[in-house]
Amino acid sequence: MVSEQRALHDVSDRSTQDIDPALDALFLDVDGTLIDIAQKPTEVVVPPSLIVLLKHLQTRFGGALAIITGRQINEVDRLFNPLRLTAAGVHGCEIRTRPDQTIEQQALTVSPANVAAISVIASRYPGVMIEPKGTGVAVHYRNVPHSAAELLGDLQSYFAGQNAQLVVAHGRMVFEILPTGFSKATAIEALSRRAPFAGRRPIMIGDDVGDLPAFDYARRAGGLALRVAGEHFPLEDSELVSPNAVRAFLDKLVSTTSNA
Repeated sequence: MVSEQRALHDVSDRSTQDIDPALDALFLDVDGTLIDIAQKPTEVVVPPSLIVLLKHLQTRFGGALAIITGRQINEVDRLFNPLRLTAAGVHGCEIRTRPDQTIEQQALTVSPANVAAISVIASRYPGVMIEPKGTGVAVHYRNVPHSAAELLGDLQSYFAGQNAQLVVAHGRMVFEILPTGFSKATAIEALSRRAPFAGRRPIMIGDDVGDLPAFDYARRAGGLALRVAGEHFPLEDSELVSPNAVRAFLDKLVSTTSNA
């Protein structure tokens, strides 16, 4: 295990040397990447030092830093208050193209009828929690992981009759009900057409299956995809071992490029 961790840190050391704040753009997931996963989304802990670090990165990269998350952008603002960042929320269903701009909804709000149906399905499994997000709905089963397969079957059966307008996506102990055609990749692509991201290589850091489209986009665009070990990526397949390692990596990125 020690040798594996050392090898992973060696990879991250090389990656910092490959990143140029004048030429690259940072795209960062939140839960499981910047901060540790909690039993409930409302129970996560944000180290104060992380907010300072993100502010330094925002400045160092000339504003070419964005949060790419399944959370709503208002939740991102709450977590990182008083810092505001460029962000894409609900897997690209909402976007804020600059910190001083308003949040733009890219997809239709999930109808009250669909939210009610999801709530009824979830109620069959005590311990499952639903989280309406406007343009999406998260169905959390972290407290009852043994119910995952049956819960997924019920959700898929219901949405099979929705003319593919909504899909069931997988996450870390969560199923995300999302509009078809949106992902973290579509979010990065949209931001990459705008200053200050335009013309820069995308560097995506994430920990979950929902980050895979963004990883693919970053690689196709000549950038980097850095995986964080956890429930989806095993240690041996990851470049960073934990959110703590991500924060250390980003801190090193600031210090090693500050005089470049």
